[in-house]
Amino acid sequence: MVRRNAALWLVLAAVAAFYAQVSTAFFCGYDDFTETNRAAFEDAAQPSRIFTTTHFGTSRYRPGNRIFTYLSWHWGGRDSKAFRFRNLVFHLLAVALVYGIALLLSRSRWAAAGAALLFGVHPMTNQVVVGAVFTDAEAYAMLLAAFFLFLASLEKDASWGWLLAGSFLCTALALLTYEPTIVVFGFIGAYFILAVIRGFHPPRKYVATLVGGSGLVLIAFIAVRRIFVHEPTPLVPLPIMIRNTIMYLGSLVLPVDSVFAHQYLGTPLPSELVISRSMLVLAFAAVVVIAAGLLLALSRPAVRTRFAEVDWPLVALLAIGIPVSLSPFLAFTGHPSETYQYLPAALYAILLSLILSRVIHSKAAYVSVIAVFAVLFAAGTWTRNSLVTACGATAQRIVTGLPLKQWATGEWNIRLSVPPSDPEIHRYGIYGWRGLATIDPGGDPSMPSAQSGLRSFSGNEHLRVQVVQPDEMRDCNQPDTCFWVSQNGDVRDASGPQP
Repeated sequence: MVRRNAALWLVLAAVAAFYAQVSTAFFCGYDDFTETNRAAFEDAAQPSRIFTTTHFGTSRYRPGNRIFTYLSWHWGGRDSKAFRFRNLVFHLLAVALVYGIALLLSRSRWAAAGAALLFGVHPMTNQVVVGAVFTDAEAYAMLLAAFFLFLASLEKDASWGWLLAGSFLCTALALLTYEPTIVVFGFIGAYFILAVIRGFHPPRKYVATLVGGSGLVLIAFIAVRRIFVHEPTPLVPLPIMIRNTIMYLGSLVLPVDSVFAHQYLGTPLPSELVISRSMLVLAFAAVVVIAAGLLLALSRPAVRTRFAEVDWPLVALLAIGIPVSLSPFLAFTGHPSETYQYLPAALYAILLSLILSRVIHSKAAYVSVIAVFAVLFAAGTWTRNSLVTACGATAQRIVTGLPLKQWATGEWNIRLSVPPSDPEIHRYGIYGWRGLATIDPGGDPSMPSAQSGLRSFSGNEHLRVQVVQPDEMRDCNQPDTCFWVSQNGDVRDASGPQP
């Protein structure tokens, strides 16, 4: 068993070593600080609220997410290592499940190893792993486990009853952790239909168990949501859905990561990109060139033979699965985020590896092509890891530079500001934050993450913190209440002369 899957163990070891760079980074960004604040005060004081309240008062019901955060905070305290270790473990589990799914779909260990490697280092999986409080990796690992167990239940002489029971359990856990994993029902249903079309004849008990079990899990989840969720979920306007779809699919298939290109080539970040007519013409020209090259290659009989060996119905199913996996975000979330790309990246890695393993007959050539993709993906992920490590170091410098022990008790009104001499900060998620933005990048004034973070780390729930403009610091005359925070994380009392 171990020897037969040696490639998987090598991939897991490589991905784990790859993420070691960021495994000790401090918390960074508003998600980290607002969720740890909730764990430190709200959930610690009344753990039952984990199951009876929604995600920050929205229409999202994620008790699994809150349990993971609550346990990680109380096991690790004010150290982010517990969160990062947890995320990496579940990412490695997801990588192993991608290997297993690709193996069952392709019957090729080479294709399975290629898919696992590409997924493990893909830049679109990075934010989920390095965002300390994100539990997407946990939820999608459960989704992948549910789909893997379903595929295993279709195998000859499989103990399908136990496998389906495990699949239902993983589905339920995934839904309670992150509700967009509901798309797993579509994946299982679509592949089951494809299997039947291809000659699979399941026993009646199998069909009854699959349909009945899936129905029970879905009905139970809907019932729980109806009990605890009372906020409406409005649909996103169609033009925004179309724009986001293009952005998601484009970032997924780009061979060169946008953050890497911005860092080393000076190209615009996706948040700064303005789509112009010349860009559309260039994109169309690129599609034409690729299509022409493909047609030229297919003019050769040997190439046509290799392409005929590809399981195109399965490839089409995986390709359709990518926008389907994004559908909950396209329909209900107008703001695009790379955290939604985790499952699409898994499907894309499997799809790409399945095609390449059939089209390229030489194992050496296949390994070379996979290595090229892996290096391109890894370059982007390594750059992202470096930026998050720097972000965490800056956030830690700020937190440790403030008089938190002094603020541990009593009523305090704290003001923080960026010095007026500091340049403007580029913002692109946790990869573009500098200085004060590493603990509070702005946003909803009713839930400032600087206040959440400093409350958590001081232990004082009554601490009041505001991030203000420089001119709002002019009347600061009481020491230890107003501070300038520079881009490198240096903290200076603002009760003295203006910078």
